[in-house]
Amino acid sequence: MKKSIFAIVVTVLAMIFVGCVNNADNFEKAVINNLANRSNLEVTASEAVKEIVSINAGTTKEIKITGNLSTTDITNLKNAISSCAGYVSLDFSNATFPSNQVPYLAFFHGSQSSQSQLVGVTLPDTITEIGYGAFAYTSLKSVTIPEGVTKIDNWAFARTNITSIIIPDAVTVIGEYGFLYCYSLQSAVIGKNVSLLGYRCFRDCTSLTDVSFGGTVAQWNSVVKNSYYNYNVPATTITCSDGTATF
Repeated sequence: MKKSIFAIVVTVLAMIFVGCVNNADNFEKAVINNLANRSNLEVTASEAVKEIVSINAGTTKEIKITGNLSTTDITNLKNAISSCAGYVSLDFSNATFPSNQVPYLAFFHGSQSSQSQLVGVTLPDTITEIGYGAFAYTSLKSVTIPEGVTKIDNWAFARTNITSIIIPDAVTVIGEYGFLYCYSLQSAVIGKNVSLLGYRCFRDCTSLTDVSFGGTVAQWNSVVKNSYYNYNVPATTITCSDGTATF
């Protein structure tokens, strides 16, 4: 009888031990998974600032930001990016900008002699205007302009590293110097309702060889093109919906 009771006790203790080990393993896996998925979590602007300043040199981190942004939030993000050791990509898909506009000099870091560490941005669908110098002199490589944007203001993407751009049909104005010095820009799709190309808006886009327009040749010819809009651009023609025209 004593041996039977002893055997039962040993068995129960063994089961408890195995259960604890399994729970510990599961807990460890959960912690690891949580850390691995941390970059997929949405954070507030103030939390994002802390994430940005902690990025190590030579690394790139994507941060998803949620909530209603204030101009102060945007300024704090810009300042954090300017002092960041690594590179950052910001996803604002579930955030709201003031007045649904990317504001004046939003992410321009204050110097025309260098570029900030911002390499990617995803804007919310609610954006209607990209303000003056909003992303100028950043290291931006990719951006999707929301379909509801009607204006790309002066200097908006000047001296960025974007390689291609699609300008939606809702856009009517591309401001002065809008894509100035975008040396890496290779292709551009211009929406059919653009009616004004600002002064030097594509100046020195020295890799731009592929340009298309969503409207007809007649529509393209009616677009107001300010001086030097295509200065030092290798593309000489533009593909329209019904043929080719001079770019």
